[in-house]
Amino acid sequence: MKAQKALIVRFRSKLPHDECRKIAEERKAEFQNVPGLIQKYDMHDRKTNMMGEMFTFKTENHLNDFIKSELFRNTPNIYKIEGEPEISKFEIFQELEIPASA
Repeated sequence: MKAQKALIVRFRSKLPHDECRKIAEERKAEFQNVPGLIQKYDMHDRKTNMMGEMFTFKTENHLNDFIKSELFRNTPNIYKIEGEPEISKFEIFQELEIPASA
């Protein structure tokens, strides 16, 4: 497997969770044409009220280009993020795909 890259962004929003879900749904189409983007997940931890986005990219260049993009830079304003988001980059070194019949 070629070394794919993962980006995890964690933040707290001033908006109610339902509003964040609505925003994520409305923004879905904007991510369809991000170069090198393989997958995007939107996450919420009900215990801590932390929100998160996890992205997987084909290459580190794709990930870095995305971080510089207006789409990524607008996220704090759109979600009304409190403080600075926590941003982590990872190399994906193993992938386990479970067959649908399992």
